[in-house]
Amino acid sequence: MPPPNRLRRLLPVLLLLGGAIYIFLWYQHTRPRLKLIPAAQRLEQIRAAANNLGDGPDTATRATMLEMREFMLDYPQVRDPAATMKLTIAMAAQPDADWPFIANTMEDMAATLLAKQPFGKAPTQKDFEAAGFHFDSYGFNVWPTPFLTTDIDGDGLSDLLFACPGGAAPSVVYLFRQTKQGWISYPLGIGAPLLGMWIFDITPHGPKALVLVSLVGEAYQPTVLFDVFVWQNGRMTSVLSTLIKNGWQWDHAKADKGSVLAFDVKYIDPVHSLQ
Repeated sequence: MPPPNRLRRLLPVLLLLGGAIYIFLWYQHTRPRLKLIPAAQRLEQIRAAANNLGDGPDTATRATMLEMREFMLDYPQVRDPAATMKLTIAMAAQPDADWPFIANTMEDMAATLLAKQPFGKAPTQKDFEAAGFHFDSYGFNVWPTPFLTTDIDGDGLSDLLFACPGGAAPSVVYLFRQTKQGWISYPLGIGAPLLGMWIFDITPHGPKALVLVSLVGEAYQPTVLFDVFVWQNGRMTSVLSTLIKNGWQWDHAKADKGSVLAFDVKYIDPVHSLQ
């Protein structure tokens, strides 16, 4: 048995320890607790928030985006394509956008839509827009809408090329080839401020050339990136990549009875050309 003096020294320690245990148990019994919201209720809240998403880097939009992504992490098994696409389009307008997430989401959504297409049938822009995709044209519809269906590889089946959201905003650019085994995706650009895309015949029967023009400058100081892709050796090959500084005019022409496609990119003064 400890001496009385030692017991007297231990008594305050025991009292403090007992008091701490009592306070801890009392707090655990009386403290407020976060209410667990069921997944279905949170999903309804997410859908309502998605309808109010803006397209700028404001605080409310970013807070809603964070809430939606947190829900996706908490409930990865719950899928809501409409809300996900609204989130993806809003994210693309942010200065620090998560482009891998944006590209993967749009690729998955496009693949899901194309998987429902009958074999040999070309998808429509209307179907994609109904699923939440945006295909904006630049300059009051002067530049083409970035949604094209054509036989890019010359195998007789319609393929799909699109940029979302387009309109010279940072976008993802995808080619989806239709094959007998299904649709195969090829990313051509991620975060590219696409102005427009065009398709040109190289030969009367065979692969086509794809032209992508992206605005890397400003509207009143328009420097553009000019890229040409051709289907070669089982893949999309970049055959030309150049800058058009301080202008965005380019010409194309067929030569040698349509067997060669020639491009002429040149400087055009954007101010004096309007006068």
